[in-house]
Amino acid sequence: MDESFLIELKNQKSDPVTVSVIEHLYRAANWEITHNSADYSRRDSSTIEFPVSVKPESSATVTYTVHYTW
Repeated sequence: MDESFLIELKNQKSDPVTVSVIEHLYRAANWEITHNSADYSRRDSSTIEFPVSVKPESSATVTYTVHYTW
């Protein structure tokens, strides 16, 4: 099974921020990220984290596709 996600982040501050986008991949124990628009790290067996820098008064988008197998 494949799932794709789009996450939009908005920064309304006058300073840049780094946002930790944490995603839980809970559908199956076996998963693989097949597409990602930003670098991520694997926190544990079912959690990934995208650290995303967002410029002042702008937005950023993270997209990824995960492939699950049983």
